[in-house]
Amino acid sequence: MMIRTFIWHGTFARAARLLLWLVTLVAGGIGAAHAESPNPTVSYAVTVAARANGALLALDLSDEVAYEITLLSRPDRIVIDLPKVVFAGGPANPSGAVGPVSAWRYGLFFADRSRIVLDLAQPAVVERVDSTVVSGRRRLVFNLARTDRAKFTEAAARLAKEKRPEVLATAALPEASFSGRKLPVVVIDPGHGGIDGGASSPAGEPEKAIVLPLALALKERLEKSGRVRVAMTRTDDVFVSLSDRVKFARDHKAALMISLHADAVAAEPGVRGASIYTLSEKASDVLSAKLADSENKADQIAGVEAQEDSSAIGDILFDLTKRETRHFSIGLARHIGATLPETMQMHKNPLRAAGFRVLTAPDVPSVLIETGYLSSMEDAKLMKTAEWRAGMADAIARAVEKFVGENTTAVTNSAQKP
Repeated sequence: MMIRTFIWHGTFARAARLLLWLVTLVAGGIGAAHAESPNPTVSYAVTVAARANGALLALDLSDEVAYEITLLSRPDRIVIDLPKVVFAGGPANPSGAVGPVSAWRYGLFFADRSRIVLDLAQPAVVERVDSTVVSGRRRLVFNLARTDRAKFTEAAARLAKEKRPEVLATAALPEASFSGRKLPVVVIDPGHGGIDGGASSPAGEPEKAIVLPLALALKERLEKSGRVRVAMTRTDDVFVSLSDRVKFARDHKAALMISLHADAVAAEPGVRGASIYTLSEKASDVLSAKLADSENKADQIAGVEAQEDSSAIGDILFDLTKRETRHFSIGLARHIGATLPETMQMHKNPLRAAGFRVLTAPDVPSVLIETGYLSSMEDAKLMKTAEWRAGMADAIARAVEKFVGENTTAVTNSAQKP
Protein backbone atom coordinates (compact mmCIF):
# COMPACT_ATOMS: atom_id res chain seq x y z
CA MET A 1 0.00 0.00 0.00
CA MET A 2 1.46 3.32 -0.96
CA ILE A 3 0.74 7.06 -1.11
CA ARG A 4 2.82 9.37 -3.27
CA THR A 5 2.65 13.15 -3.39
CA PHE A 6 4.91 15.66 -5.12
CA ILE A 7 5.46 19.11 -3.61
CA TRP A 8 7.72 21.77 -5.11
CA HIS A 9 9.40 24.88 -3.71
CA GLY A 10 11.46 27.71 -5.22
CA THR A 11 11.73 29.43 -8.56
CA PHE A 12 10.38 28.06 -11.79
CA ALA A 13 13.89 27.44 -13.12
CA ARG A 14 14.85 25.43 -10.07
CA ALA A 15 11.65 23.41 -10.22
CA ALA A 16 12.18 22.78 -13.93
CA ARG A 17 15.65 21.39 -13.30
CA LEU A 18 14.36 19.15 -10.56
CA LEU A 19 11.48 17.98 -12.71
CA LEU A 20 13.93 17.08 -15.44
CA TRP A 21 15.90 15.06 -12.85
CA LEU A 22 12.77 13.15 -11.85
CA VAL A 23 11.66 12.48 -15.44
CA THR A 24 15.13 11.21 -16.33
CA LEU A 25 15.12 8.95 -13.28
CA VAL A 26 11.78 7.38 -14.16
CA ALA A 27 12.52 7.06 -17.88
CA GLY A 28 16.00 5.65 -17.54
CA GLY A 29 15.63 3.52 -14.40
CA ILE A 30 17.78 3.65 -11.35
CA GLY A 31 20.85 2.37 -13.15
CA ALA A 32 20.89 5.13 -15.79
CA ALA A 33 23.73 7.61 -15.72
CA HIS A 34 22.94 11.02 -14.29
CA ALA A 35 25.03 14.15 -14.15
CA GLU A 36 25.87 14.75 -10.52
CA SER A 37 25.63 18.25 -9.16
CA PRO A 38 29.09 19.59 -8.20
CA ASN A 39 27.53 21.05 -5.04
CA PRO A 40 24.93 18.62 -3.68
CA THR A 41 22.45 19.83 -1.09
CA VAL A 42 23.70 19.55 2.49
CA SER A 43 21.43 18.58 5.39
CA TYR A 44 22.81 20.14 8.55
CA ALA A 45 20.30 18.47 10.85
CA VAL A 46 17.46 15.94 10.83
CA THR A 47 15.30 16.07 13.95
CA VAL A 48 12.04 14.54 15.09
CA ALA A 49 10.04 16.22 17.85
CA ALA A 50 6.66 15.72 19.46
CA ARG A 51 3.63 17.81 18.55
CA ALA A 52 -0.03 17.62 19.55
CA ASN A 53 -1.51 14.45 18.08
CA GLY A 54 1.62 13.64 16.13
CA ALA A 55 5.24 14.59 15.46
CA LEU A 56 7.41 17.00 13.47
CA LEU A 57 10.25 16.00 11.16
CA ALA A 58 12.53 18.98 10.47
CA LEU A 59 15.30 19.23 7.87
CA ASP A 60 17.77 22.11 7.82
CA LEU A 61 19.12 22.27 4.26
CA SER A 62 21.61 24.31 2.27
CA ASP A 63 19.19 24.59 -0.65
CA GLU A 64 15.58 24.03 -1.60
CA VAL A 65 14.74 20.53 -2.83
CA ALA A 66 11.99 18.51 -4.38
CA TYR A 67 10.72 15.65 -2.30
CA GLU A 68 8.42 12.68 -2.67
CA ILE A 69 6.35 11.27 0.19
CA THR A 70 5.30 7.63 0.29
CA LEU A 71 3.24 5.77 2.88
CA LEU A 72 3.86 2.04 3.20
CA SER A 73 1.92 -0.44 5.29
CA ARG A 74 2.67 -3.85 6.79
CA PRO A 75 4.64 -2.47 8.59
CA ASP A 76 3.55 1.17 8.57
CA ARG A 77 6.22 3.60 7.41
CA ILE A 78 6.53 7.11 6.01
CA VAL A 79 9.20 7.34 3.30
CA ILE A 80 10.55 10.67 2.06
CA ASP A 81 12.71 10.63 -1.08
CA LEU A 82 15.02 13.53 -1.93
CA PRO A 83 17.64 14.28 -4.56
CA LYS A 84 21.14 13.40 -3.39
CA VAL A 85 21.66 15.01 0.03
CA VAL A 86 24.84 15.00 2.09
CA PHE A 87 23.75 14.42 5.69
CA ALA A 88 26.29 16.36 7.71
CA GLY A 89 25.13 16.01 11.28
CA GLY A 90 23.76 13.50 13.75
CA PRO A 91 23.54 9.70 13.73
CA ALA A 92 21.91 8.09 10.70
CA ASN A 93 19.85 5.78 12.91
CA PRO A 94 18.67 7.81 15.92
CA SER A 95 17.07 5.91 18.76
CA GLY A 96 13.94 6.62 20.74
CA ALA A 97 10.24 6.92 19.96
CA VAL A 98 8.48 10.25 19.42
CA GLY A 99 4.68 10.34 19.18
CA PRO A 100 3.57 7.90 16.46
CA VAL A 101 7.17 7.51 15.23
CA SER A 102 8.91 4.49 16.74
CA ALA A 103 12.25 4.90 14.91
CA TRP A 104 13.76 6.74 11.96
CA ARG A 105 16.83 6.63 9.74
CA TYR A 106 18.25 8.36 6.70
CA GLY A 107 21.01 8.03 4.13
CA LEU A 108 21.86 7.59 0.48
CA PHE A 109 19.39 5.31 -1.28
CA PHE A 110 20.78 5.32 -4.81
CA ALA A 111 23.68 7.24 -6.31
CA ASP A 112 21.47 10.25 -7.00
CA ARG A 113 18.73 9.83 -4.40
CA SER A 114 18.57 10.03 -0.61
CA ARG A 115 15.85 8.68 1.63
CA ILE A 116 14.37 9.21 5.10
CA VAL A 117 12.30 6.40 6.62
CA LEU A 118 10.04 6.85 9.64
CA ASP A 119 8.75 3.69 11.30
CA LEU A 120 5.25 4.16 12.70
CA ALA A 121 3.96 2.65 15.91
CA GLN A 122 0.51 4.01 14.94
CA PRO A 123 -0.93 5.02 11.54
CA ALA A 124 -0.01 8.59 10.66
CA VAL A 125 0.07 10.84 7.61
CA VAL A 126 1.94 13.97 6.58
CA GLU A 127 -0.70 16.60 7.25
CA ARG A 128 1.28 19.47 5.70
CA VAL A 129 4.81 20.60 4.91
CA ASP A 130 6.11 24.02 5.93
CA SER A 131 9.05 25.66 4.15
CA THR A 132 10.86 28.59 5.73
CA VAL A 133 14.30 30.23 5.70
CA VAL A 134 16.10 30.28 9.06
CA SER A 135 19.53 31.93 9.33
CA GLY A 136 20.01 31.61 5.60
CA ARG A 137 19.15 27.91 5.52
CA ARG A 138 16.07 26.24 4.06
CA ARG A 139 14.03 24.47 6.73
CA LEU A 140 11.46 21.86 5.73
CA VAL A 141 9.08 20.74 8.47
CA PHE A 142 6.89 17.69 7.86
CA ASN A 143 3.86 17.79 10.16
CA LEU A 144 2.76 14.25 11.02
CA ALA A 145 -0.71 13.63 12.41
CA ARG A 146 -2.07 10.41 13.89
CA THR A 147 -4.95 8.85 12.02
CA ASP A 148 -6.97 5.66 12.17
CA ARG A 149 -6.58 2.62 9.99
CA ALA A 150 -9.63 3.37 7.87
CA LYS A 151 -8.44 6.88 7.01
CA PHE A 152 -4.94 5.62 6.36
CA THR A 153 -6.36 3.08 3.91
CA GLU A 154 -8.67 5.66 2.34
CA ALA A 155 -5.79 8.07 1.80
CA ALA A 156 -3.73 5.31 0.19
CA ALA A 157 -6.50 4.41 -2.24
CA ARG A 158 -7.03 8.06 -3.19
CA LEU A 159 -3.42 9.08 -3.72
CA ALA A 160 -1.69 5.89 -4.81
CA LYS A 161 0.57 6.22 -7.84
CA GLU A 162 2.45 3.70 -9.91
CA LYS A 163 5.58 2.66 -8.14
CA ARG A 164 8.83 3.92 -9.60
CA PRO A 165 11.01 1.01 -10.80
CA GLU A 166 13.73 0.23 -8.24
CA VAL A 167 16.01 -1.99 -10.30
CA LEU A 168 19.76 -2.31 -10.14
CA ALA A 169 21.12 -1.96 -13.67
CA THR A 170 23.48 -4.68 -14.84
CA ALA A 171 26.88 -3.20 -15.60
CA ALA A 172 28.71 -4.50 -18.66
CA LEU A 173 31.76 -6.62 -17.84
CA PRO A 174 34.90 -6.49 -19.96
CA GLU A 175 35.63 -9.61 -21.92
CA ALA A 176 38.58 -11.57 -20.57
CA SER A 177 40.11 -14.96 -21.13
CA PHE A 178 42.38 -17.34 -19.24
CA SER A 179 44.13 -20.28 -20.90
CA GLY A 180 42.00 -19.67 -23.99
CA ARG A 181 38.73 -19.91 -22.04
CA LYS A 182 36.13 -17.31 -21.24
CA LEU A 183 36.55 -16.54 -17.56
CA PRO A 184 33.86 -17.37 -14.98
CA VAL A 185 32.24 -14.43 -13.18
CA VAL A 186 32.45 -14.06 -9.40
CA VAL A 187 29.93 -11.62 -7.91
CA ILE A 188 31.00 -9.96 -4.67
CA ASP A 189 28.09 -8.60 -2.65
CA PRO A 190 28.98 -6.15 0.17
CA GLY A 191 26.00 -6.31 2.51
CA HIS A 192 23.70 -3.39 3.35
CA GLY A 193 24.64 0.15 2.20
CA GLY A 194 23.15 3.61 2.01
CA ILE A 195 20.18 4.05 4.32
CA ASP A 196 20.62 0.45 5.53
CA GLY A 197 23.65 0.54 7.82
CA GLY A 198 23.30 -3.03 9.05
CA ALA A 199 24.67 -3.98 12.45
CA SER A 200 26.96 -1.66 14.40
CA SER A 201 29.85 -1.95 16.83
CA PRO A 202 29.78 -0.55 20.39
CA ALA A 203 31.72 2.44 19.03
CA GLY A 204 29.07 3.02 16.33
CA GLU A 205 30.86 1.73 13.21
CA PRO A 206 28.16 0.44 10.82
CA GLU A 207 28.42 -2.95 9.17
CA LYS A 208 28.13 -1.40 5.70
CA ALA A 209 31.40 0.51 6.24
CA ILE A 210 33.25 -2.61 7.41
CA VAL A 211 32.33 -4.94 4.54
CA LEU A 212 32.72 -2.54 1.59
CA PRO A 213 36.51 -2.03 1.98
CA LEU A 214 36.87 -5.81 2.38
CA ALA A 215 34.86 -6.39 -0.80
CA LEU A 216 37.04 -3.94 -2.73
CA ALA A 217 40.18 -5.65 -1.41
CA LEU A 218 38.78 -9.05 -2.44
CA LYS A 219 37.97 -7.73 -5.91
CA GLU A 220 41.51 -6.44 -6.34
CA ARG A 221 43.03 -9.71 -5.11
CA LEU A 222 40.90 -11.89 -7.40
CA GLU A 223 41.54 -9.75 -10.45
CA LYS A 224 45.30 -9.97 -9.90
CA SER A 225 45.13 -13.74 -10.30
CA GLY A 226 43.60 -13.41 -13.77
CA ARG A 227 41.47 -16.51 -13.25
CA VAL A 228 38.05 -14.91 -12.88
CA ARG A 229 36.14 -11.78 -13.77
CA VAL A 230 34.64 -9.86 -10.86
CA ALA A 231 31.40 -7.87 -10.58
CA MET A 232 30.21 -6.08 -7.43
CA THR A 233 26.62 -5.36 -6.45
CA ARG A 234 27.78 -2.04 -5.03
CA THR A 235 31.09 -0.17 -5.03
CA ASP A 236 30.06 2.73 -2.82
CA ASP A 237 27.65 3.63 -0.04
CA VAL A 238 24.32 3.01 -1.78
CA PHE A 239 21.35 0.77 -1.02
CA VAL A 240 20.70 -2.34 -3.13
CA SER A 241 17.56 -4.38 -2.53
CA LEU A 242 17.84 -8.10 -1.79
CA SER A 243 16.02 -9.10 -4.97
CA ASP A 244 18.29 -6.83 -7.04
CA ARG A 245 21.37 -8.49 -5.55
CA VAL A 246 20.09 -11.90 -6.64
CA LYS A 247 19.06 -10.54 -10.04
CA PHE A 248 22.49 -8.96 -10.47
CA ALA A 249 24.22 -12.32 -9.99
CA ARG A 250 21.87 -14.10 -12.40
CA ASP A 251 22.06 -11.34 -15.02
CA HIS A 252 25.84 -11.58 -14.95
CA LYS A 253 25.60 -15.37 -15.34
CA ALA A 254 27.77 -15.67 -12.26
CA ALA A 255 29.62 -18.86 -11.44
CA LEU A 256 29.77 -17.86 -7.76
CA MET A 257 28.32 -15.21 -5.45
CA ILE A 258 29.94 -14.19 -2.16
CA SER A 259 27.92 -11.96 0.18
CA LEU A 260 29.96 -10.24 2.89
CA HIS A 261 28.51 -9.27 6.29
CA ALA A 262 29.46 -8.66 9.94
CA ASP A 263 27.08 -9.82 12.65
CA ALA A 264 26.26 -8.37 16.07
CA VAL A 265 24.67 -10.06 19.08
CA ALA A 266 24.21 -7.51 21.84
CA ALA A 267 22.99 -10.12 24.30
CA GLU A 268 26.19 -12.17 23.87
CA PRO A 269 29.16 -9.75 23.66
CA GLY A 270 31.59 -12.60 24.22
CA VAL A 271 30.64 -14.37 20.99
CA ARG A 272 33.16 -13.81 18.19
CA GLY A 273 34.54 -15.37 15.03
CA ALA A 274 33.65 -15.82 11.36
CA SER A 275 30.93 -18.09 9.95
CA ILE A 276 30.05 -19.19 6.41
CA TYR A 277 26.38 -19.69 5.56
CA THR A 278 24.63 -21.54 2.76
CA LEU A 279 20.94 -21.53 1.90
CA SER A 280 18.54 -23.83 3.69
CA GLU A 281 14.82 -23.64 4.34
CA LYS A 282 15.51 -24.95 7.84
CA ALA A 283 18.18 -23.07 9.78
CA SER A 284 21.03 -25.07 11.29
CA ASP A 285 20.49 -23.43 14.69
CA VAL A 286 18.43 -20.78 16.48
CA LEU A 287 21.06 -18.05 16.14
CA SER A 288 21.29 -18.64 12.37
CA ALA A 289 17.51 -18.41 12.05
CA LYS A 290 17.48 -15.09 13.92
CA LEU A 291 20.32 -13.75 11.79
CA ALA A 292 18.59 -14.67 8.53
CA ASP A 293 15.37 -13.07 9.74
CA SER A 294 17.28 -9.88 10.55
CA GLU A 295 19.15 -9.78 7.23
CA ASN A 296 15.96 -10.48 5.29
CA LYS A 297 14.46 -7.25 6.66
CA ALA A 298 16.94 -5.07 4.77
CA ASP A 299 14.34 -3.96 2.22
CA GLN A 300 11.85 -3.13 4.96
CA ILE A 301 14.47 -1.03 6.74
CA ALA A 302 15.13 0.94 3.55
CA GLY A 303 11.46 1.58 2.89
CA VAL A 304 11.11 -0.82 -0.02
CA GLU A 305 7.93 -2.82 -0.48
CA ALA A 306 8.35 -6.58 -0.29
CA GLN A 307 8.27 -8.31 -3.66
CA GLU A 308 7.00 -11.80 -4.23
CA ASP A 309 9.53 -14.22 -5.66
CA SER A 310 8.21 -15.23 -9.07
CA SER A 311 11.14 -17.54 -9.83
CA ALA A 312 9.69 -20.61 -8.10
CA ILE A 313 9.23 -22.98 -11.01
CA GLY A 314 7.92 -26.37 -10.02
CA ASP A 315 9.52 -28.69 -12.56
CA ILE A 316 12.04 -31.49 -12.17
CA LEU A 317 14.83 -29.78 -14.12
CA PHE A 318 14.53 -26.67 -11.98
CA ASP A 319 14.63 -28.73 -8.77
CA LEU A 320 17.72 -30.58 -10.01
CA THR A 321 19.40 -27.25 -10.80
CA LYS A 322 18.71 -25.95 -7.30
CA ARG A 323 20.00 -29.19 -5.79
CA GLU A 324 23.22 -29.00 -7.81
CA THR A 325 23.62 -25.32 -6.92
CA ARG A 326 23.24 -26.11 -3.22
CA HIS A 327 25.85 -28.88 -3.56
CA PHE A 328 28.36 -26.44 -5.09
CA SER A 329 27.51 -23.78 -2.49
CA ILE A 330 28.34 -26.20 0.32
CA GLY A 331 31.60 -27.11 -1.43
CA LEU A 332 32.56 -23.43 -1.72
CA ALA A 333 31.69 -22.86 1.95
CA ARG A 334 33.97 -25.71 2.98
CA HIS A 335 36.85 -24.30 0.96
CA ILE A 336 36.42 -20.87 2.58
CA GLY A 337 36.09 -22.48 6.00
CA ALA A 338 39.45 -24.16 5.44
CA THR A 339 41.33 -20.95 4.56
CA LEU A 340 39.77 -18.32 6.85
CA PRO A 341 41.22 -19.64 10.15
CA GLU A 342 44.64 -18.44 8.96
CA THR A 343 43.37 -14.85 9.26
CA MET A 344 40.34 -14.78 11.55
CA GLN A 345 39.20 -16.72 14.58
CA MET A 346 36.26 -18.89 13.54
CA HIS A 347 32.95 -19.33 15.33
CA LYS A 348 32.70 -22.63 17.18
CA ASN A 349 30.22 -23.78 14.49
CA PRO A 350 31.60 -22.03 11.37
CA LEU A 351 29.65 -23.87 8.65
CA ARG A 352 25.97 -23.02 9.05
CA ALA A 353 22.77 -22.66 7.04
CA ALA A 354 19.63 -20.54 7.03
CA GLY A 355 17.02 -19.02 4.72
CA PHE A 356 18.87 -15.91 3.53
CA ARG A 357 17.02 -14.25 0.65
CA VAL A 358 20.27 -13.04 -0.89
CA LEU A 359 21.35 -16.67 -1.44
CA THR A 360 18.24 -17.74 -3.38
CA ALA A 361 19.54 -17.62 -6.98
CA PRO A 362 18.61 -21.12 -8.18
CA ASP A 363 21.52 -21.38 -10.61
CA VAL A 364 24.32 -19.46 -8.84
CA PRO A 365 26.28 -21.17 -6.04
CA SER A 366 26.20 -18.60 -3.23
CA VAL A 367 27.58 -18.20 0.26
CA LEU A 368 27.18 -15.52 2.92
CA ILE A 369 30.24 -14.86 5.06
CA GLU A 370 29.75 -13.29 8.47
CA THR A 371 33.30 -12.02 8.80
CA GLY A 372 33.07 -11.51 12.56
CA TYR A 373 30.98 -10.01 15.34
CA LEU A 374 30.81 -6.23 15.62
CA SER A 375 29.39 -6.76 19.12
CA SER A 376 32.79 -8.24 20.08
CA MET A 377 35.37 -5.60 21.00
CA GLU A 378 38.15 -7.88 19.71
CA ASP A 379 36.49 -8.60 16.36
CA ALA A 380 35.36 -5.00 15.85
CA LYS A 381 38.87 -3.67 16.45
CA LEU A 382 40.41 -6.26 14.14
CA MET A 383 37.95 -5.69 11.28
CA LYS A 384 38.94 -2.04 10.96
CA THR A 385 42.58 -2.81 10.13
CA ALA A 386 44.13 -2.95 6.67
CA GLU A 387 46.08 -6.08 7.69
CA TRP A 388 42.85 -7.93 8.48
CA ARG A 389 41.25 -6.89 5.18
CA ALA A 390 44.28 -8.00 3.19
CA GLY A 391 44.44 -11.34 4.99
CA MET A 392 40.71 -12.01 4.64
CA ALA A 393 40.73 -11.04 0.97
CA ASP A 394 43.65 -13.38 0.28
CA ALA A 395 42.09 -16.26 2.23
CA ILE A 396 38.73 -15.96 0.46
CA ALA A 397 40.42 -15.52 -2.94
CA ARG A 398 42.53 -18.65 -2.46
CA ALA A 399 39.40 -20.61 -1.56
CA VAL A 400 37.63 -19.31 -4.66
CA GLU A 401 40.60 -20.15 -6.89
CA LYS A 402 40.82 -23.65 -5.46
CA PHE A 403 37.09 -24.17 -5.92
CA VAL A 404 37.24 -22.92 -9.52
CA GLY A 405 40.23 -25.18 -10.21
CA GLU A 406 38.49 -28.26 -8.81
CA ASN A 407 35.18 -27.56 -10.56
CA THR A 408 36.42 -26.53 -13.99
CA THR A 409 33.49 -28.02 -15.90
CA ALA A 410 30.85 -26.41 -13.70
CA VAL A 411 32.33 -22.89 -13.77
CA THR A 412 33.16 -23.13 -17.48
CA ASN A 413 29.55 -24.01 -18.22
CA SER A 414 28.47 -21.10 -16.04
CA ALA A 415 30.74 -18.71 -17.92
CA GLN A 416 29.26 -19.90 -21.22
CA LYS A 417 25.61 -19.66 -20.17
CA PRO A 418 23.50 -18.23 -23.01
